[in-house]
Amino acid sequence: MVITSYVTDVFCRMVYATFDCLRIWGITQHQWLPTLIVFTLSIFDSAANIYTYSNSPEYTIVSSVGIITRTISVAAYAAVLIFTISAIWSVLRVNLELKTQTTLTSLLLYNGSIQFGTLLLLNIIAIILDVFSIAPLTGGNSPHSSSFTYVEK
Repeated sequence: MVITSYVTDVFCRMVYATFDCLRIWGITQHQWLPTLIVFTLSIFDSAANIYTYSNSPEYTIVSSVGIITRTISVAAYAAVLIFTISAIWSVLRVNLELKTQTTLTSLLLYNGSIQFGTLLLLNIIAIILDVFSIAPLTGGNSPHSSSFTYVEK
């Protein structure tokens, strides 16, 4: 049963990474470099979880590994946000030049920016909580307030 939860966890993280990559692939009009950057950053927490699950008998990690993994995830969300905003800017610039109204596509891109911006902000807050070992949800009993990689004792 435990192995099933680990596999499910890694699979879900890979689905999220795939979604991020497909989003950037479409937004950047099929450019490889932005997609590769987002893929590399997005897949890191899945790779860290696979490594942690397969090498540690108790699946316990050091606090710094969780912070590093979360920081790389923040970089992934930041990259998605930057590429999305650059796409929005080019659409809005063309609309301003042509004096047309904003299209549904640009609104959907804008809403995606809010989603990834919110995820970015929440991950930055989680890093701050991890660094200062503040655990509001666990009553301060856990050495890790949050982590992308699995922590179990």
